[in-house]
Amino acid sequence: MSRRSAFALAIVPLWINLAVTGCDHSTGVPDFAPPAAIGDLGSYGVSSTTVVLRWTAPGNDGTLGTAAQYDVRHSLTPITDTSWDAATPVAAADVPSPAAAGTLQELTIAGLTPHQVHYFALRATDQAGNRAAISNSILAATEDWGRAQSEVELIGQFEMAYRTRDFDKFRLLFHPDYRFYLNQAQPDGTTSWGLTEELRIHRRMFRSQDSFPGEYPVPPDLWLVSIDITLNLRGPFQDARSYYFDPISNPDGFHREDFAVTQADYVASLFFQTQGETQYRVDGAVNFVVVNDLAKALGDEGKFLIYRWEDLGSGRSLTAEAKTWGSIKELYS
Repeated sequence: MSRRSAFALAIVPLWINLAVTGCDHSTGVPDFAPPAAIGDLGSYGVSSTTVVLRWTAPGNDGTLGTAAQYDVRHSLTPITDTSWDAATPVAAADVPSPAAAGTLQELTIAGLTPHQVHYFALRATDQAGNRAAISNSILAATEDWGRAQSEVELIGQFEMAYRTRDFDKFRLLFHPDYRFYLNQAQPDGTTSWGLTEELRIHRRMFRSQDSFPGEYPVPPDLWLVSIDITLNLRGPFQDARSYYFDPISNPDGFHREDFAVTQADYVASLFFQTQGETQYRVDGAVNFVVVNDLAKALGDEGKFLIYRWEDLGSGRSLTAEAKTWGSIKELYS
């Protein structure tokens, strides 16, 4: 064998190794470092069919340089390493090219199914084909929040706000004179509370890890991981006559020429997964009273609002500690 042939054979394994492990095609230099995983993916400007995503650009090698491209995906189920391939990719032509590391980037995903919880994640790839780990997976609900066009859609938004633990959306759904009624009185005799306390409780529930000035922190074993919720309508919304104006029995009631007041019962099933050892389950029923402002057109903000929410009680559960919805809320009060 000639010296030239021996030299050629000697470099073949190196060439094969470079082809397998990756090479920056712009420089021909071996590249073994993938882009950093994106950890700050967030959703903004959610509508009934679109979601705006924002994230900080990673680098080409970790957090240095500029990556080559993004792969953005969405799904109706959580996106993980095992479910990534099954998630729907966003068309490459609609995805922005990576900017320099540290740059805030944005993408609007359109054509989503309305009234659904959608999950999103992305990953970057560099010039050599090295793929980053999958970003944090986030969820967003495609709802035109605060602009429900019926009582049923309003309660659907309520359910969606619970599932996504979105306090900012949750607070849009209530009438200023709202009250919640417990199934059983508290030890101090409390049987109901108003909007201020309701929002305070849900702020603590949905944002358990935050600190709230002037309030004691939520114990770590009550920090929520997820809420699985299903609300099924028992029957159609019916006229709630007791809430209308009457000069003797209800002088502060609603005037029929200005408002329609309806109510309906829902079967409620919830599972609260916490960071602690104890999980909580609700299997029962609730009653919602909804006010329809007749001066507003369908689609106007605040046309339909929750006026009363009554806990009608709960059944038993063998898989977790059974609670009424009201007693769950008391844990965060």
